[in-house]
Amino acid sequence: MSALPPMAFGFCFGLALSAPIGPVNVICLRRTLADGFGAGIAAGLGAAVADALYAVAAAFGAGAFAALVSAHAGPIRVVGGVLLLGFAAVLWRHEPRAGMPHARGPYAPVPRGPALQAQSARARTSHAARPREAGPAAGARLAANARGFATSFLLTLANPLPALSLGAAFGLGGGLADGVAPFVAGVLAGAMLWWVALAAVASATRRHVGGDALRLVSRVSAVVLSLFGLAALAASA
Repeated sequence: MSALPPMAFGFCFGLALSAPIGPVNVICLRRTLADGFGAGIAAGLGAAVADALYAVAAAFGAGAFAALVSAHAGPIRVVGGVLLLGFAAVLWRHEPRAGMPHARGPYAPVPRGPALQAQSARARTSHAARPREAGPAAGARLAANARGFATSFLLTLANPLPALSLGAAFGLGGGLADGVAPFVAGVLAGAMLWWVALAAVASATRRHVGGDALRLVSRVSAVVLSLFGLAALAASA
């Protein structure tokens, strides 16, 4: 039986599940650098919700759930490996959008004098035209965040480690008796604390990342995700 209250026990477990460097950490960092804080949070939320669903499943029978996942760990890893390789291929071909606020590079000169006045005039013109573009732009952001959420959600579900770990957690907690709901809430809260912190750190450095640097980040992220995918496929053999 755990000495911690169920919510605190779940919080520690959710944080421990999210913190190790893995594919979703790479995705969260890359999406935050490319599209901002909200995009990183959406990616992290997908992983946190998947962890919470695994915790709910484990609550209905820790031993049976862990045995079921362990028996099908190979196919689960195959699915995860294929997803990782597919996402890495898409990411490798991705190019930073021309309209990104940092696309002109981190070392571009700061405008002064007439150049600054001209830039201000363009900004006012752009702001005046923005209401007509707000709807489509908001819809595009929402769709991109939904894709980030779905990617992280599926990758986390296709990773047997959280499921096995949560099954063990319920074993350590003696089934947690009537504390299932607090435990699941704690898992979700602990995981989200990590993703919010990670997205906040990446967002703070985003203004210093130029278009070339972001392209490099995308390529490196694709290579790292490919390695994770190949490792998952190798482990399933």
